[in-house]
Amino acid sequence: MKNSSHIDPKLYTFLEEQEKANDRLRESADKMPQPGSVDPKILRNFRIYNKDGSIKPPLHSEAFEENLELADRTIKTRVFPVEEARGIALHFHGGGWTMGSVYEQDPYLAGIAQKTKLTLVTIDYPLAPEHQLPEILDVAHAATCALLEKHPDLPVAIVAESAGANVALHCLLRLREEPSLLRRIKAASLCYPVADLSMTPSLRNWDNDLPGLSRQWMEWFFELALPGVDRDRRSDPKYSPLYADLAGLPPVLFSVGELDPMLDDSLFMHQRWLAAGNESALAVYPAAPHGFNADETRMAKACNQRIHDFLKFRLTAPDPA
Repeated sequence: MKNSSHIDPKLYTFLEEQEKANDRLRESADKMPQPGSVDPKILRNFRIYNKDGSIKPPLHSEAFEENLELADRTIKTRVFPVEEARGIALHFHGGGWTMGSVYEQDPYLAGIAQKTKLTLVTIDYPLAPEHQLPEILDVAHAATCALLEKHPDLPVAIVAESAGANVALHCLLRLREEPSLLRRIKAASLCYPVADLSMTPSLRNWDNDLPGLSRQWMEWFFELALPGVDRDRRSDPKYSPLYADLAGLPPVLFSVGELDPMLDDSLFMHQRWLAAGNESALAVYPAAPHGFNADETRMAKACNQRIHDFLKFRLTAPDPA
């Protein structure tokens, strides 16, 4: 994508550092299991817990857990408070609908809360294979509605990554049935969303040696979240928001790395968002892989700064007349 209008030319000065970070990823490839070779629950526990049962990822000192009561269950949220909050951000983590938790992104989420002055609430939605995608989306939508009703006087942003951004997109689409709630959502920051479960060209043709995400991993995630649903049927808009009617949705920022198998999902969603009459911005980061903005590179910091600026601007901008 050299000379793309979606890449800030200043980002090319970070290429050498980013390529070194990519080399470190490649060096870790031998330590990664093959898709399907390990029970998802074991993978989850390995990511979250030490051998003594304590939480492995670094936790922010001021964040706290809070249960959210839904009609048919109680789910956990993790709250990152700020003083004099100007709004609330609802967050959905990534992990292929199979992994990920409210404990794994504290530094990243605390940064969003602190830089934007939005109280951030990350939502512990159910995971596959214990739960399938239709149920996951139902619970996420119910949790979104419950949190909007719990904070009736605050403007809201949606923040999500990867499969979590797929969940977020479905929540936005379903909120059109409740216009009073949808109007409160002023912006969405969606990083490398999974928008087409039948696979866009960048995923179908992916042959890069960067570990962490591949066509094989995505096919495993799809099978766990939608068992028995073949590729053609996965293009149904109830699974793949790329094919949905996108009219009447809030402003969005799509962020994605140039070396991400989900690159086309962001490129295509950006164009369809605009074609539906909505506001959309697209930021592509050169030589950056999937999930790159969780790192400490200058490329990651540039991405996160743009997300912070976008959310701050959108949450304080006046509503259109």
